[in-house]
Amino acid sequence: MKKTTTFILLLLAFNSHAQNFEWRPIVPGIDCDDSSFLSCRVRKFVVDTQRNVLWMIGLFDGAGGIISPNAIGFDGTDFIAFPGTMDSFIAVHTRDAIMYNGDLIVGSSDNKIYKYDFNTLQHSIIFNANDDVLSLGIYNGDLIAGGRFYPGVLKWNGSQWDTLGGGLWGSTRIVECLENYNGKLYAGGNFDFAGNTDAWNIASWDGSTWNNLCAIGGSFGTDMLDGNHNAASVNDMEVFNNKLYITGQFEKVCGDTTYLAYWDDTTWHGTSYPYYQGERIKANGDTLIVESYGGTTFPNHHFYWNGIQAMAVDSGFGSGGNLDLAVFQNTYYSGGGFTNSGNTLAFKIARLVDVGTGINEIDNESGVKIYPNPSQSEITIETTSNEVIKLISVNDLLGRELIQQKPINSNTTIDISALSAGVYLLQVQSKHGEVKISKFIKE
Repeated sequence: MKKTTTFILLLLAFNSHAQNFEWRPIVPGIDCDDSSFLSCRVRKFVVDTQRNVLWMIGLFDGAGGIISPNAIGFDGTDFIAFPGTMDSFIAVHTRDAIMYNGDLIVGSSDNKIYKYDFNTLQHSIIFNANDDVLSLGIYNGDLIAGGRFYPGVLKWNGSQWDTLGGGLWGSTRIVECLENYNGKLYAGGNFDFAGNTDAWNIASWDGSTWNNLCAIGGSFGTDMLDGNHNAASVNDMEVFNNKLYITGQFEKVCGDTTYLAYWDDTTWHGTSYPYYQGERIKANGDTLIVESYGGTTFPNHHFYWNGIQAMAVDSGFGSGGNLDLAVFQNTYYSGGGFTNSGNTLAFKIARLVDVGTGINEIDNESGVKIYPNPSQSEITIETTSNEVIKLISVNDLLGRELIQQKPINSNTTIDISALSAGVYLLQVQSKHGEVKISKFIKE
């Protein structure tokens, strides 16, 4: 059955100022030679704090006009070519990726773990498994790997692999996610036992022993309403407000009905937010995003939660869907095979923007203001710095130039009445050749 992805942004700390969250494209975006664009996609993000770069792995030819097949970086402003070469076979089979000791580690559905050394610019295989490697993490300085392979989870200290207390196993053995919380390693997925302990789909490792998080009332973790814990799974975990949130395909946690739950290191608490089963979850400051599928309250939409009610963002990503979420430089990024977010073109990658009552992303940083925004007839571009503006152009979201105008003084008015309603790109070129891109809405 095809899954329809849905985003819900939960603003668990209420903000008094007006907020209007929308997924917006990064322009210029991902480049694909595939004329159908069906295989082109961003599969995985990796935040590289050492280089302050967001790496993207997937099937593409590059981005922003830079040739960089299957892997490329973004520094928050510009795309950066991946050093060396990312093998297309590795990109196709990537299921998780992480930075470890300065190297890029990739877990793969071809039953291997690859290490990419940024010094030698070479790939090497550091683990040959007997099944898929689905999740990667770090705990007490060791690289942790989980997946379908036996024994479900292993640790690597940089030179050798070891088991963790008998592993995770049962009628199925799937470790989908790994997370650190309050000094322990948490593993989630679809399994029956952690070592010799009953643990339904979630367990904690304290460095020497596996423990379940629920052993009362005949429940040992997550399950379905009919009591079939084998049909349940934990797909992702995230620490938020010093609590461990989990999402996945489950209907009960520790016997209580819930579709999103959090663990406070002692007790499970269920939530009643308006969505169904979740695929991915990511926290950033006072916000929490859950990507979910199914449900009837808000099907096929994006939402955010302001502490009082859920509000729609737009009508969701188009065909191709979302494959990963990341937080980089305090901003949410989404990547996948989608070509739009609601009525906005967003080709394979987008970032979440609080547009307030309009869109004005370059006001403070570039010394340029756009107002009114949105507008029905005309917009004014005002320079507030000493930078001399050479040329102003209005483009559509495919980058096609629609209007070009040379500024006469520090205030330039552009007639946009002939444009169709929608989102447009304003490109401002300085006398020295520097280009800034912002967005505005034509009502």
